[in-house]
Amino acid sequence: MFTIKNIEKSFGDFKALNNVNATFEKGKTTVIIGSSGSGKSTLLRCLNLLEVPDFGEISYDNETLTFSKEHKLKTNKKLELRRRTGMIFQSFNLFPHLTVEENIKEGIITVQKRNKIMAQQAAIAHLEMVGLVDQKDKYPHQLSGGQQQRVAIARGMALKPDVLLYDEPTSALDPELVGEVLNVIKDLAKTGITQIIVTHEMKFAQEVADHVLFMDKGEIVDQGNPSELFNHSNNPRLKQFLNRINH
Repeated sequence: MFTIKNIEKSFGDFKALNNVNATFEKGKTTVIIGSSGSGKSTLLRCLNLLEVPDFGEISYDNETLTFSKEHKLKTNKKLELRRRTGMIFQSFNLFPHLTVEENIKEGIITVQKRNKIMAQQAAIAHLEMVGLVDQKDKYPHQLSGGQQQRVAIARGMALKPDVLLYDEPTSALDPELVGEVLNVIKDLAKTGITQIIVTHEMKFAQEVADHVLFMDKGEIVDQGNPSELFNHSNNPRLKQFLNRINH
């Protein structure tokens, strides 16, 4: 699905990503973990070019995008990659003046150019997937945080992306609302859609991930399947991170 090579990204003098290499397999769920400031969210945002890498390559299908100070990426290339991805943000990013159904229909009509009847049918189908069809006429402020995030996931799915990207999807939620969002993501994993998830939920990572990346100081310093990484890794930085999380 995605292969990234030698990705680098700096903000001023701060190097957020340093020579990052990874492959994200089609139909699999990859979870990215690490402490705050380790580069997780920056890497995720580089995958759909909300942040453009300073250097490196992103390859998908038969397309390779090359980044350097000398090479300015064309706008149409950015848009093409973004159309292939659905981004789920920490803060939901729903349109407050639109109902739940309208929030989902908006992208279907404007991006996919489908008519209103088809957009409505798709919106209802995806609300059923996340268990919220009975909330279709409400506005975002009338929903709980967990419900808003489930609407955001339905909106992302409705555009039929190749991959869903989640940037700490539960970090803005009250603890009792976290489970309902994680259960939706688990159910989607069973459908075979490609998912890349930045999260601090270690138990969830162990349950849902096919592959886990551990980042520290802008680099991927360990990776593997959940059992290998959480139970058998000899990486001292990962062990320190997990001990702090567990305590």
